[in-house]
Amino acid sequence: MNPIDRVFPQGRLLWIDAARGSALFGMVVTHVYRLNTDDFEPTWAVMFAGRSSALFAVLAGFSLVLASQSRSLSTPGKAIAAAVVRGVIIFTVGLLLGTISTRLAIILTVYGFLFIAASVLLPLRGRTLAALAAVWLVASPFASHAIRAHWQLEQDLAVPSLYSLFDPVGLLQSIVLTGYYPALQWMSYILVGMALAHVRWSRKSAITATAAGLGAAVMASAVSSLLMVWHGWEVLSASAAEKPGLLEQATIYGNWGTVPTDTPWWLAVSGPHTGTPLDLIGTAGAAAAAIGVFCLLFISFPVAAARLLLPLHAPGSMTLTVYSLHVVLLELTKGMDPTAEYAVHAVVLIGIAVVWKAVISRRGPLEAAASAAVRLTVR
Repeated sequence: MNPIDRVFPQGRLLWIDAARGSALFGMVVTHVYRLNTDDFEPTWAVMFAGRSSALFAVLAGFSLVLASQSRSLSTPGKAIAAAVVRGVIIFTVGLLLGTISTRLAIILTVYGFLFIAASVLLPLRGRTLAALAAVWLVASPFASHAIRAHWQLEQDLAVPSLYSLFDPVGLLQSIVLTGYYPALQWMSYILVGMALAHVRWSRKSAITATAAGLGAAVMASAVSSLLMVWHGWEVLSASAAEKPGLLEQATIYGNWGTVPTDTPWWLAVSGPHTGTPLDLIGTAGAAAAAIGVFCLLFISFPVAAARLLLPLHAPGSMTLTVYSLHVVLLELTKGMDPTAEYAVHAVVLIGIAVVWKAVISRRGPLEAAASAAVRLTVR
């Protein structure tokens, strides 16, 4: 295979890779730039908070279905087994990165867990997945709130690492309920992505997804605003009175995965990473809209989009490798000016992805290793 064919592979959904690349670099923004000032005022970077990681998760669900449609996975049992193997690998890479990271919560551990949990849903049809996603978006935050309130579970700000294996119960609790990316709520994104993967994508469906996604995002924000004006601000201001910045954190620039459980009114907020119904609906809607936009771009301008968006779809085709490299690079660029640091990450991640695809393989090294593991274990 020549370099052009590796960089622009025939039959591959480059618009999905481009969307995944945009999610990746949006997450890099939130890892490098501050989301708020010392006075709890939001910065420009807050526009990426929650939305980029949600898009990343929705696309993970999308990719889970695409991977299960491989010719080598001819039966549901093989597809489920392959998803489990991939999930275990992603989970393990997440723990390894969590062991060395000092600057961010690693998302891969939860992704690996979600891949394993969602594997049994692969045989379901698109409409069934869409209905399940709709229920999960609304119900899972209430379930989390009730469980955490009953058992008085506090937020767990520790990043899962290899050391967490010494406390498997605590690790499971963090992953499912109390961590920065609680799997109970984040399964919603996986289900949305799995449902979208069953859509017959065309210009019409791309426009529909964009309009519906934007509508959901606007609706979620509007409903949250109405609830807060009606009674929410009063109740939550009293709840957060002894915790400066908590209310701003939960409503503007992002919380640590969940909200407090002292009052159900916390479920009315829609701030990033709050795990409330309106947060999940809004960010899932924004993700669907972004996917629709990228699909529309590649349908309307197939050659131009493929060439101009190479800096997105090249790293987006190997996000396990590129995300892992980004985590390691963060430890080396610590202390740099944020703009310079972002530029370094962008140049390194894009450069390595493009060169790797052009010279070595259309798959990233970690992606190739995962595929090899699937082939060895699923026959």
